[in-house]
Amino acid sequence: MDKARFEELKKKRFEDGLSDEEADELGRLFAEEEGEQYQSTEAFREEQEAEVAAELEKGQPAESSVEDEPETAKEEAEARPGPKEDEPAGTREPLWAREEAEEK
Repeated sequence: MDKARFEELKKKRFEDGLSDEEADELGRLFAEEEGEQYQSTEAFREEQEAEVAAELEKGQPAESSVEDEPETAKEEAEARPGPKEDEPAGTREPLWAREEAEEK
């Protein structure tokens, strides 16, 4: 594995963003580092779409499709339920209180 290229791509993903080819290359490098088999996003989506199509042919509703999933972290956060209205936010103790308790 080309460690310099791997580090370059990891840094670039947060700064400038990656092209599809670079993202694919980074995914392969991560999989190689972890000893896992790599599957491109395109292949994964094709597999998911084939599964959904097969379920629809059988007359079963698709459990989830690629189209139903949020595409960004913001959309994912907005899709989650918010806190209960009757519970105040910030009910956990502050971090400094834990540190003081550990020191005692």
